Amino acid sequence: MENKKYFAFISYSHKDSEMAKWLQHELEYYELPAALFEKRKDLRKEDLPKSFRPVFRDEDELAGGELKPQIIEALADSEYLIVVCSPNAVASDYVDSEIQEFIKQSEDNKKKIFPFIIEGKPHQDENNKKKECFPETLRKLSEDKTASVELIAGDINVHETGKGHAFVKIVAGMLREKTIKFADLWDRYEFEKVKNERIEREKKEKLQIAQSRFVAEKAEKLVDEGDSYLARLLALEVLPKNIENPERPLTIEAELLIRKSLEKENAVLTGNSHYSAIASVYNNDGSRIYSIGTDGYMCVWDATNGSLLHRLFTCKGDGHSLCLSPDSTTVVTATGNCILMWNADTLKQQGKPLIHPSYVLQVVYSSNGEYIYCTQPNGSIMIWDKNGVFVSEFKDNDNIDFKSIEWMNVNKDNRLFTSTRESLNFWDINDGKIKYAGNIMLPIGRSHAMKFSSDGKYMVASINKDVYIWDACSYNDKTHTYSLTKEKPLHHKGDVLAIDISPDNRHIVVGADNYLYIWTCVFHNNYYLSEWKETKIMEFDALIDHICYHKEKNILVVSFSNSDVKIIDFSTKCCHALPIAANSMDFSLDGKFFAVVSRYNYTPIIYNAKNYKRVFQAQTVVESIFKEIDSENRVITFHENGDALLTMSDTINKWKVENVSYVKTPQELIGNYDCCYRTISRNGKRAIFSFRSGKTLLINADDNSLITLLKIDTTRTKYPYPVASFSHDSKYIATTSKNGDAKIWDALTGEMLCELPPVLTPYWGNSIEFSKDGTSIISANQNKNAIIWKWDAETNHAAFFSILEGHNEKVTHASFNNDGRLAVTASPNKIIIWDVSSCTIMKEIEHADEKMFVCFSPDSKRILSSNGESLFVWDYPSLQEIIDDTWKHFENRKLTEEERKQYYLE
Repeated sequence: MENKKYFAFISYSHKDSEMAKWLQHELEYYELPAALFEKRKDLRKEDLPKSFRPVFRDEDELAGGELKPQIIEALADSEYLIVVCSPNAVASDYVDSEIQEFIKQSEDNKKKIFPFIIEGKPHQDENNKKKECFPETLRKLSEDKTASVELIAGDINVHETGKGHAFVKIVAGMLREKTIKFADLWDRYEFEKVKNERIEREKKEKLQIAQSRFVAEKAEKLVDEGDSYLARLLALEVLPKNIENPERPLTIEAELLIRKSLEKENAVLTGNSHYSAIASVYNNDGSRIYSIGTDGYMCVWDATNGSLLHRLFTCKGDGHSLCLSPDSTTVVTATGNCILMWNADTLKQQGKPLIHPSYVLQVVYSSNGEYIYCTQPNGSIMIWDKNGVFVSEFKDNDNIDFKSIEWMNVNKDNRLFTSTRESLNFWDINDGKIKYAGNIMLPIGRSHAMKFSSDGKYMVASINKDVYIWDACSYNDKTHTYSLTKEKPLHHKGDVLAIDISPDNRHIVVGADNYLYIWTCVFHNNYYLSEWKETKIMEFDALIDHICYHKEKNILVVSFSNSDVKIIDFSTKCCHALPIAANSMDFSLDGKFFAVVSRYNYTPIIYNAKNYKRVFQAQTVVESIFKEIDSENRVITFHENGDALLTMSDTINKWKVENVSYVKTPQELIGNYDCCYRTISRNGKRAIFSFRSGKTLLINADDNSLITLLKIDTTRTKYPYPVASFSHDSKYIATTSKNGDAKIWDALTGEMLCELPPVLTPYWGNSIEFSKDGTSIISANQNKNAIIWKWDAETNHAAFFSILEGHNEKVTHASFNNDGRLAVTASPNKIIIWDVSSCTIMKEIEHADEKMFVCFSPDSKRILSSNGESLFVWDYPSLQEIIDDTWKHFENRKLTEEERKQYYLE
């Protein structure tokens, strides 16, 4: 080797260049393991090569098969020849020529050739000739007994043993004269490989974590700015597809991003060129949005992910209007003086253009979908049938000036309404024949928009900055007019340009200049009253041209003068309000059922935990027992055996499905009117009765005897109002009170085991609970937060863990989910879900109601809360479910190159 310039020459087909590059890099950076010399005392470092470089690899593509002089020279100056073997190498003329030239240099070189098989197999018959990987010279050489033993070794094969194994085999072959064996090198190579991979993986994970946090921070601003669709797309880039086997680390910031982006279906849709988006509408199932710009281009969007599906030019002239047929099969565009009809799915034009004398201001379908109505600035209304055949035309008459028609709409009875600068006019249309039916005189001004409620009970129209509301059922045949439901109009900051009404007819959305108003209807007994309450105002940086509600949801699409089209969601998601007056509830051990008790009955009721249907109510207690019970049941617990329910009022009761067994608690201990808290252990052997005076009784529920009085501090206040709970295994009790003392007790004896470290002064505990595994304790308190302690039952040692701060009112209740990783806290106006380890707020639920309790379902996918009158259920899906569902909806939408550069995702 001392006389050779190159340690090795790599011969390969340029179709296999990637593997050749890898092989060159591995050789040139390979170092013999130091442990080799410790293991082999007979070896000396000076007898072995210091390095395996340089390695020659020609990067030029050769033609024909004739070798260039520099290639011949390199072969002569190389100690070893490595042939990257594959069917590509067989097809290459110059690979075989390089093998021949290497052998030509020295007969001894036959023993210095090493095949590196990456594809195919050697010595194939005629039937498998295409799979042959040895070039002809190498194939003949491998049959020569004087050739290298390493040449015919089957384990120098990337696909059979892996390229690392094959590489080390070659190194060992090159060093065989030094008595270095494969086993001497392989273990250390594997160790170094694993070590290097771990280092590289850690580096990659650190970069990915930093990237995730950066993207999440930037994308959170998108959510705040109303573009949750793009935020979700970015979240998918920084979240693992599979939480169980993540290809990238999961960060709490990325999870928060996707959960927050799912709260509202808000999006900014771009693609309507640089001209105003004059109108946008949903199709019937809410899956698509159709919009038109003043430049005459129509855009079609996927409403579930915001992707642009189609963008096509409609007709020469300014775009003015767009509408969908009632069955959403046809879309009609009005551009210049031309009306075009399109198939709503394929976007292929249907029929010929419908040409008008003047440009078309607005186009609408009749309520039955049979006709198309068009208005023009000359005061005429043209009517076409659904196939594009002209039917009739109404022209300006002598009584009313219709040349200033600003808006047109059709009610569910097919009555046509138009508005001018001074009147609201209406016609009856039968079989395409139009008959003038009357008008409502308006204050002089510009009438911009008009809409009917879907139930036909009222209609709204705007004049300048005001919106008037009429009773749509009040048409007077004699006066030919309608009555206002409200004399005083709804006033706005700017001119009203757009109006729509929610599917439930309870909300009017108004676009006034660049302000969006939401008005809520105050109604009673299903009749609309004349009272409307302004509930929300949003300000934008462009004029609002058009508004259209989703057909089913409280979501709307808004068109703006700056070309933006936005989806805006006003819905409160994932809430089910059930008429279950629950004072207390508990889930069965298998999570399939939950049981409640309330102030309105004495017997527990069991519900299906999936569909919330009542499945069982305990048999009515006999009248004699009712007389013994002073108040309603306030606590319910499933027995740990799962075959019974335990409830408490001033007595302790055990309930079974088939019968009721009743246990009376001694009147001298219970029955005091100021008992403020009760709870019972899951094994049914212990119960706690707490009184506002601080007296707290530990009761043996088997024989009704008093075990002990738990000593609650009463020095700081006269009425400490103690609360308590049992651990899930019924071994321990946790108590807290208005005095701020929090303690843990032995449930068997009542002995105090430890006092939880004080955290806040003053501190008034409203609830206290164990995690299911008993290692954590959470307490809700009057100080607008909750406290978590860690507790070790073996050492009876408790330590403060964290304070959960995020409420602006007292926290009434707090609890853990089943695995203790999440916590939920409730105050009169808010419910918050927390990641316990980081104290991060995962979700906030605005809900103005006093909470009697709040808890997780056993699978942690729902939150349940009660105000004593109703049970509220809030969805909290698992992160994997969210990721899977988001991928399903966004698989057809990709980030643009600009977006990838903007968020450093290249």
